[in-house]
Amino acid sequence: MARVRGLIADPTDTAINAAFSPKFLSKIPPVSVKELLERVGSRIGTCAEQEVVSIESQSNAIVQLNCARGAATVTIAVNPEPPHLITLLLLRPATN
Repeated sequence: MARVRGLIADPTDTAINAAFSPKFLSKIPPVSVKELLERVGSRIGTCAEQEVVSIESQSNAIVQLNCARGAATVTIAVNPEPPHLITLLLLRPATN
């Protein structure tokens, strides 16, 4: 989740390409990922805290990010093998 928090704070092209699997980026182009992360970051601000909502498996989880101006619920899946590239990322406003 530190990687996701960092992407929300500063979604550089290099960081996006290093964080997401090639398959993910073939379906959602890096420029679209960057635009989404920039919109989320401008809305909720810097995210410093997180709470695990549920763990689906060793590589899938739902986490709430608590940020300077709001919160987001993150559904994430990563490749279980290093470097643990993100294969799924859904960001939604938190509902509490």
